[in-house]
Amino acid sequence: MKKLAFSIPKPCISNLVLLLFFVSKTMVAQNCTPTVAQSDLNINQVSAKLLSGGSLWWDLSDGSYIVPKSSGISAIFAAGIWIGGYDSGGNLKTAGQTYRQAGNDFWAGPIVDGVVDDCGVWDRHYTVFGAEIDSLRLDCSDNGEINLPIPTSLLQWPGRGNPHYANYFGHELPNQELAPFHDENSDGIYDPMDGDYPILGLDGCDQSYADQMVWWVFNDVGNVHTETNGQPLSVEIQVMAYAFNRENLNYATFYNYEVINKGLDTLFDLYFTQFADVDLGCWEDDLVGCNVNRSLGIAYNGNTPDSPCSTFSQLIPSYGDTIPLLGIDFLNTPTPNDGSPGGMSSFVYYENNHSPKGLPVQPIEYYNLMRGKWKTGAPIEYGGDGYQQGTATTTYMFPNDPSSGTGWSECSENRAPDDRRFLMSAGPFNLHPSERKEVSLGVLFVPDVPHPCPSFQPMLDHSDWVQSIFENCFNTDTTSFEKPTETIGEISLYPNPANRGEQITINNVPPNTFLEVWSSDGKMVKVVQSDLGEHALALVIEQSVASTIYFVVVKSEEERIAVFKLYYSE
Repeated sequence: MKKLAFSIPKPCISNLVLLLFFVSKTMVAQNCTPTVAQSDLNINQVSAKLLSGGSLWWDLSDGSYIVPKSSGISAIFAAGIWIGGYDSGGNLKTAGQTYRQAGNDFWAGPIVDGVVDDCGVWDRHYTVFGAEIDSLRLDCSDNGEINLPIPTSLLQWPGRGNPHYANYFGHELPNQELAPFHDENSDGIYDPMDGDYPILGLDGCDQSYADQMVWWVFNDVGNVHTETNGQPLSVEIQVMAYAFNRENLNYATFYNYEVINKGLDTLFDLYFTQFADVDLGCWEDDLVGCNVNRSLGIAYNGNTPDSPCSTFSQLIPSYGDTIPLLGIDFLNTPTPNDGSPGGMSSFVYYENNHSPKGLPVQPIEYYNLMRGKWKTGAPIEYGGDGYQQGTATTTYMFPNDPSSGTGWSECSENRAPDDRRFLMSAGPFNLHPSERKEVSLGVLFVPDVPHPCPSFQPMLDHSDWVQSIFENCFNTDTTSFEKPTETIGEISLYPNPANRGEQITINNVPPNTFLEVWSSDGKMVKVVQSDLGEHALALVIEQSVASTIYFVVVKSEEERIAVFKLYYSE
């Protein structure tokens, strides 16, 4: 565990006074306890720790955004979201999460009829895998009926009206929109027995799903705000974290936030902010910057190599000579009040001290940082460290490429690297009662970029590509999903789909034929192959790999005779 932000002493205030303070055209704070659930998004080369409140990417002690996941190196120490805006009476409302030293502003569960729906039972994550959805869709596609056992995770998915949910969790779902799903029969009820399945929930992508998806829900009215010390906004936040085991996306994870106003008052001039304490291995040598056009915050290293450092006698692993770039990319944000295209409205950092450039304590200080100012309300001024430069004002710090030697970057200013944390915001926008707004972002990683003062171009190119496939629903929103052909000519393969470890039989193969099996990422897979008599072969996939889609190639010495697409499930 590295050194965290300074602890901020709080005055002693009675619970009665706090409760009275937080009542302002909104709900009275309840008695929810801090969330404890943790899970991992780890289908590809990233292992990202997920918490069930407003924090991400750490285990409440150590950084846990491990990439590559086999390295044990964390690129991020901790992160969280901040939200702030005003009600119709001009009262400032804020909620945010950093390290949970001072406290919490978010608690588990949806808001139902003005109160949190039993925060304790919602302190969990719901995880499904794309292979499980593939299996269900394949089963449904042949005759319109479900004949195979349905994976438990699909039966537990908290889609609206799920009739199976209470059998697993002992309580009924509230009658409201929760985890997103494709409604095969358009009855408004989630039931995998009808062919319904979980989806990402992205606007305009009603069939898209990922190789791993994790959903949870939290709110800001479950108790008194002890992080920002602000009045609650009465928002419910539904989160979908997801990732793909796919070429060019193996080092990326994605997050979709649905922010819903469950109060009785419109929220005005609202900002959504991503807080991140980036480390890239050793936490002592960080620098940060941004690219405004791409709504992209970027972390890089100030030293070469990235040497190990230690905290409290604990050695922190580092990237050594193969230093990456890490980016957090706003892929979709609400349309601002001025009607502009949206995207990142500000990018700022703050220091780990109590100076005017340091840690926020009061609600207005959090809100000032969210809207691209110093916590005091002083503007960011171009150049130097952005404070009192006597130059033009801006809301974007260090927007230029460090390798150019020109413009404004931490390299061009010769700033000493240190433990950086940054904020990237979207806004301002209004949120009416019952209205929901979507914010989507991706965490991108480009390994082994020459340092110091690296070129941002590899990250910019990757960001452009990710943005394009995001806007195309990750190429997964097909209008149909037909069962793969099991017979090619006279050659047949059975069963398909198959369970892992199950024998696959291939009949009517020509003489002098052999098999090759390839995973979906282009790797040869080890198999146990045997003859079953004349013109029949059997295989069992021996190697346990992440892919659940395989290509079975029937070959002779001269040519490929047939290629089957085989679906495997656990």
